[in-house]
Amino acid sequence: MNKSAKKGTKPSTAFDKFMNSYVEELLATPDEELLEGKDPKAILKEAREILDAAQAQAGRRRLARAKEGFQSIKGGAGSWSELHPDVTANEARRFLSQVANDSTYTLAARDLGELSDDEVIRIYRQFRTLEGIGKTGKGQE
Repeated sequence: MNKSAKKGTKPSTAFDKFMNSYVEELLATPDEELLEGKDPKAILKEAREILDAAQAQAGRRRLARAKEGFQSIKGGAGSWSELHPDVTANEARRFLSQVANDSTYTLAARDLGELSDDEVIRIYRQFRTLEGIGKTGKGQE
């Protein structure tokens, strides 16, 4: 029934009255008349196929939008790699060491000496990207 027509109350508008009578009529209609001689299993199968196709299409659209967003961050003008083209592992370690001691930031407790150079640079880049997002309210574009 219509959401505005609460249980135990009378319909307040013509639309509520119409919807209530429509639902009551629909509930009173025999299944055979509603199905019009069609197989219920076939109808259910067709409905599931339509739903599955819609979900797959929505997933493809979300993936395409995510790829576009990633590409704009990764390779767009002013991207991180353009702003910081050559950072060494030592520079990244020095920066992360300073960040770890700064109360403004939270960095998981790690021994930077035990991390590989690639891992230190990855964390550094991730931090710089997040730092840019925090300052501008959006990704670097």
